[in-house]
Amino acid sequence: MNIKRQSALPDSMFADLGPVTLAPVPDLLLFQLAAWPGALAAVAERAASLAGCAAAPAPGQAVTGAAAVLLRIAPLRWWLVGADAPALPVEQGVALDLSHAFTCIRLAGEASADVLNRHLSLDLRPAQFGPGRVATTNWHGSAVTVWRREDDWRLFIPRSSARDLVGMLVLSNGEWRQAADDR
Repeated sequence: MNIKRQSALPDSMFADLGPVTLAPVPDLLLFQLAAWPGALAAVAERAASLAGCAAAPAPGQAVTGAAAVLLRIAPLRWWLVGADAPALPVEQGVALDLSHAFTCIRLAGEASADVLNRHLSLDLRPAQFGPGRVATTNWHGSAVTVWRREDDWRLFIPRSSARDLVGMLVLSNGEWRQAADDR
């Protein structure tokens, strides 16, 4: 049975936002693959196969495969974005569907890193956090995962916190727009 994936955020939150474009990513398909310590290589190989890439990424990295994207969010965990993940053999690890647990937001625009840096305790400068980097940080008590892509950013925010945290981004973005208008 397929359950319709519905955003935790109303579309009205994303109207006329200024120098940074914020938009919900619809129909998020997100699976976590977690390996037991002795089965890391086997689960890495399985994760890469599911994404359709040559090898699984190192911690803090993302790789785009033919079928999906693979984010290495921790030493023993990957997130598979955009494809289903069948169960892993119990002696290797577990696969968990997180699609309904998170809301994914896309940020684009030259000031994206500046707006994010008002809220996240990460060094988002290009030399430190270039395309393909992934990190999880605390934002007002919520674990938020940030993925830097070539042309935009993706934030994976727990559904229970999404409305409040995106509201903060909208306000910050408005401040950047006001500052640009004042120049």
